Amino acid sequence: MPSAMIFSYLSLRQQRTRVKSKTSSWQYLNGSMPRGSLLGPLAFLVQIDDLAPGCLTHKYVDDTTMTEILTSVTSASHMQSFLCTLTDWTLENTMRINTSKTKELVIGPWGQHNATLLQTESGAVERVRDFKLLGVYVDSTLSWTKHVEYIAQ
Repeated sequence: MPSAMIFSYLSLRQQRTRVKSKTSSWQYLNGSMPRGSLLGPLAFLVQIDDLAPGCLTHKYVDDTTMTEILTSVTSASHMQSFLCTLTDWTLENTMRINTSKTKELVIGPWGQHNATLLQTESGAVERVRDFKLLGVYVDSTLSWTKHVEYIAQ
């Protein structure tokens, strides 16, 4: 069964909360699954199974990391094209990219050059020197310093 059919069965769902003897009013769900449900992560992985922006892609629940390996400083990046493919896919699948949480990390010596920032319809993607990926701090020099400092706290 295609993922679009799975999620059409889950549309227009309602939920309410009950605590002790008090019950809230029914509310329509914005998405197809209530937050915190056991099937939510699995359903999401089924929905994004066909996501293939053209580069190495790592998917973990609702986090997707796209990777491009450049072999030299003079190699041309195709990441903007991959991002456009990803954006088109999200539109076709009635999803949105949360640009405020989207980051670009360039690893290696060419990360210090002033390359053009990646662009989405809602603006430029922030280029960072480090960020937390699945609980581990990764930085542009592949140093463990920031992660060790985080763990030591």
